[in-house]
Amino acid sequence: MPLSQYNLNIKSASSEDLRPIICRELLRVVTELDGKYDRGVSGWDYGQQYDLLILIHAVIVATKYGTDELNLSVNIANKRFLRNHLHGPNNNTHYDYCIKLIEKLAPQNKTLGEDYVYILNESEYNQSRVHNTDNKIAKELDIIDLPLSLGLSVFETSLYHGQTADGANEILQNLRHEIWTKNYWADWYQGFLDGTPMNWELQKQITLIPDADWEKGAVHIAEIIEEIQARFITDKIPLNETMEINPQTGKFFITYQPARKPDLLATTLEKVSDNLDDALNGRNGLTDNSRETRVLRRCIEKYAHNPERIEMDFVDVHAGLMRQMNSGELPESEENLSLATTLKNGALDIRANHPDIAKNRETRAKHALRELTPEQRQQLADAQPILTAITEGEAHDDFINDIPSLINDAVGIPD
Repeated sequence: MPLSQYNLNIKSASSEDLRPIICRELLRVVTELDGKYDRGVSGWDYGQQYDLLILIHAVIVATKYGTDELNLSVNIANKRFLRNHLHGPNNNTHYDYCIKLIEKLAPQNKTLGEDYVYILNESEYNQSRVHNTDNKIAKELDIIDLPLSLGLSVFETSLYHGQTADGANEILQNLRHEIWTKNYWADWYQGFLDGTPMNWELQKQITLIPDADWEKGAVHIAEIIEEIQARFITDKIPLNETMEINPQTGKFFITYQPARKPDLLATTLEKVSDNLDDALNGRNGLTDNSRETRVLRRCIEKYAHNPERIEMDFVDVHAGLMRQMNSGELPESEENLSLATTLKNGALDIRANHPDIAKNRETRAKHALRELTPEQRQQLADAQPILTAITEGEAHDDFINDIPSLINDAVGIPD
């Protein structure tokens, strides 16, 4: 397609179709930035790249949902980026290009198509790309391979149309190497590279982390993200269950896999209960109304027979305790540290004695945060009447409640 025709198509396209296209362009610029920063400048440029990732993350989620709350998050992230990185030694043309695009994505902008064409053709950064449609990078702009009418579904197309971007592997390695990222940012970026975005509801929860927390830096944010992910997985992913048939009714019902070492599991629960009591009896910041207290008591009283649920609750509460101790919300007292250690060791013991649970944990971490495809959503919708007809009890209720929840989460019902 000639560039002149592409420019006309952009000008005539709707804002709803253009916004995701521009978001993809922002994601490509991040890849090109990789390797250009100098770690010798006190990490300044790496902080700039990290803050740009945060800003683009907010922009994409706001594009998906379009709520005032998320648009405000974009404005706050943009101000934070400009304040921290208004002047810098490297990559000014790259960052300037991104900021100009982000500014034009403002919801009130009524001339997005014309503005995008102008930036594409006039920006210093883009001069070497868009005037040569045979250039590999020009094709990556969606000039040739992609129509401008896909809307949000464009995110389900690989970012480089099946090609390998020179900087993509390097940026992913760097993000996974940095311990403070906890792999979230690498997994998030990988999803867009592959055309399989991370679950949108999870992205939304992370975008809405208060600005006061973002100001505390990457290490603090990593702990919060870890806690959000733990809660998200616990809420969304089914436990390790088996289905059995009731010979009298001919319908299926759920049974949980029993503990392989029930004595060890009982001892672990007793120790957690004792450590929790110790933490509550001292000046350790925990109370009967604390979320951690409620989760652990419910786990001990209701799920003592279910090792996988215990493991998930232990991981969830451990992440919350560590985040709050790292941020100073809870003291690093002997009682709090002892409770956190018992929870960590308890989860590890359960995985060691239940290889299937360990495997499920790995699978959840790898796949649970990806969006369902449209075909998977339709399969779930088609299967629901059949599954509810042949099940009873908890299994019947789960299929009634969980399948619509999964479908709705996948398509992202607006607030």
